[in-house]
Amino acid sequence: MTPVVIDYDAVAFRAAAAAQKATIKVVHKETGREWEFDNRTALWGRYKTKSGGWIKKQKEKGIEYSPEDFIIEDVVTPEPLANAIQISKRIVERIVKGVGADSYYGYVGPDKCFRNDIATLLPYKGAREGVARPVHLLDVKSYLVKHHAGERVEGIETDDQMTIDTWDAYKRGLDLWGAAIDKDFKGCTGKWYNFVDDTKLIVGTELGELKRLPKKIDGHDIRHGQTRFAAYYTPSDKMKFMKYMECLNDYDVDDIDILKDLFLGIYANPVSNKIKLGKI
Repeated sequence: MTPVVIDYDAVAFRAAAAAQKATIKVVHKETGREWEFDNRTALWGRYKTKSGGWIKKQKEKGIEYSPEDFIIEDVVTPEPLANAIQISKRIVERIVKGVGADSYYGYVGPDKCFRNDIATLLPYKGAREGVARPVHLLDVKSYLVKHHAGERVEGIETDDQMTIDTWDAYKRGLDLWGAAIDKDFKGCTGKWYNFVDDTKLIVGTELGELKRLPKKIDGHDIRHGQTRFAAYYTPSDKMKFMKYMECLNDYDVDDIDILKDLFLGIYANPVSNKIKLGKI
């Protein structure tokens, strides 16, 4: 048997979003001027900085705007619900075919989970605040639960439950695939299928441990002058880490090399500890 567990949250969102046209209307508070953009990213770039996109282009022209200068209204024109349901059905069929599964099931997650309660510095997934959900999202989720062996999880997220299932299957030697698009799955032991890219990844215990330690892996290699884990990061990743480390040059210390070694130790020691414990 080759079953597949599917992230129905991702399926439902993509299907519902594909069955509508969504834009934003932006109104300048002071002048009343209006613009239309495809999304907030087009207006201000990355959520955390809000200093890119159209606002940045205007600044380059000598026109200063800030995100607080605007009133934003989501404009959504949905297609019939039947279209969204049909899209979700096709996605499920593509997943089953993509992994050669003979059975499938999936999970739908709650609106909030324990991560919302413990996030104190920034809201969990705060970049999504104020962004309208696809109109048919909840109806598509209900359809998947009712007609495609879906199950609702409580207290944790869909990907948490999928990771539990795939890890359990891996330990027991069962042939279970997980179908999702979240990059975090690359660090979770199991067999994973990205149904958007149509790519497969089998994460064993060693790779799973390494993928959970992104900067720590190249930091370990740099500190020890080796390339032992080079297969798990790109040259670009290493260059970014080295550039990140250059900030230490601004500190007024007697021996900058000692400071850099201490800095590298913060990243390298967790990897060294896992090597000692035989987890890598």
